[in-house]
Amino acid sequence: MRKLSHSFWTLLILSVPGACAVPYILACAQKASLEILAVVLATVGATLLGFVLTAVTILAAAASTRLITNMFKTGHAQILLDELFGAVGVFLVVTTLAVVGLISPESWANAWATVSAMYFVVGVIVLVITGRKFYVTMIVLSEEHAANHASGVFR
Repeated sequence: MRKLSHSFWTLLILSVPGACAVPYILACAQKASLEILAVVLATVGATLLGFVLTAVTILAAAASTRLITNMFKTGHAQILLDELFGAVGVFLVVTTLAVVGLISPESWANAWATVSAMYFVVGVIVLVITGRKFYVTMIVLSEEHAANHASGVFR
């Protein structure tokens, strides 16, 4: 069994207060504003889902580089991919729940919007944590590419 990383605990600590605040914020919302919220959550969730899938594609395209090869040897690439796919899953859930909330009866709209917004809070925090790791990887990868280009070595 794999040990939980500090990122998991950071995610848990940061997401619980935000996710718990969502029902109180939505309790005052009217049906029209819940429909707008569901549309926004579905749109933003699907957009962020696409961005995260693009990040996975970029990593796959760079798999033959020395950096990514070494990351796979040390296990860091697998952790990064697991977190990226976790973010994909969360944003897929956000989008699905928001769409279900749009087509559900009025009595269920608040519940769907609340659960979708709670997952959205978790998804954004996962994206911030994972996005930082991806950003650092891309910076190092671009420096490696620049060094190889300057020395005339292409890999």
